[in-house]
Parts: sequence; C-alpha cells; structure tokens
Amino acid sequence: MDDAQRTDASPAARAGDPMLGRVLGVYRIARKIAEGGMGAVYEAQRTTDGQRAAVKVLLRGVENAQDAAQRFLNEGKAVSLVSHPSLVTIFEYATSQDGEPYIAMEYLDGQSLRAALEDRYLGASALLLMRQMASALTATHQKRLVHREPEIQRSPSRNGCCDASLEKARNAVNSRA
Repeated sequence: MDDAQRTDASPAARAGDPMLGRVLGVYRIARKIAEGGMGAVYEAQRTTDGQRAAVKVLLRGVENAQDAAQRFLNEGKAVSLVSHPSLVTIFEYATSQDGEPYIAMEYLDGQSLRAALEDRYLGASALLLMRQMASALTATHQKRLVHREPEIQRSPSRNGCCDASLEKARNAVNSRA
C-alpha cells in the first residue's frame, strides 16, 4: 500500500480511533504508531507538501489536563532547542483549534530498538547505536534536559531518539524564557 492510500483513514477505522483523519495544524493523522501512559504517537502527513511526520498527542482524560498540556508543550519546546543528528527534528509544538496540544516531529520509518532486540542479536551494530544515543543524550544533558525513557528508533537511513519524555523540560525551558 502506498503512502497516499494510508493517509486517508476509512470511516470504520475512524470510528475506532477518533484521531484518524483529523487535521492538527497542517498534519493529517493517518495511523497510530504507539500509545503510552499519557500520550499516543501517530503517523501523519503534512497537508502543505505531503511530508510524513510523527505527531504526538496527549490522551484524553489525563489527570490534571491543563498542567499536563503545559508540561507536554514545554517538552516539545525543550527538545526543539537541541540539534543533534541522532535526535528527531521537532517541526512544531502547538495547540490545535480544538484546544488539543500536539508535537509534530520528524518521522523515522523503521522499528524500535526494543523490537529490533526481540527480533535478533544486533552484534557489532549495537556498539555504533549506543555511541549515537549516548552522544544524543549528552547533547540534551548539556541543555540541562533529563530523559525519563528515551525511545530509540532504528531506520534504514539513520537511528534516532524519537520520544524524549523529558523529566526536567519545564525548568530548562523556563530558564530560557
């Protein structure tokens, strides 16, 4: 199935997940990639030029929603302050017209490090991957950002840290405001 076919969610798919087919900013939501305790990540397509993106949103019903939304947007802002070849690029962090916060970032096609390790032993490539991720974490720590649980994505083009889940984003962002 090509990308154009994947971006238009069917009515049946949208019924199961109301995010499918929605547009947040300039990003049309195509499919869910992952879901965690507070948020979900979707593959999306930028409506202006068709570029693929990953869009992270807060799950509905999160406790202290207003505070969680502010922390979430602070995370997007904080990650956007760090530039490193092994960190995904943040395109935008904003609130939709419906009041829903989201972070749009570079999409890496591939599999998570966790899935790769379950599939097979990585051998020597594991050392290169660990060096890349240690370098990325060093770059974030130099900006006074601390990760809770970085999500690492392996892609044919490159490896990258996709989900910073920043513990100390609020303090780092506020100190730069």
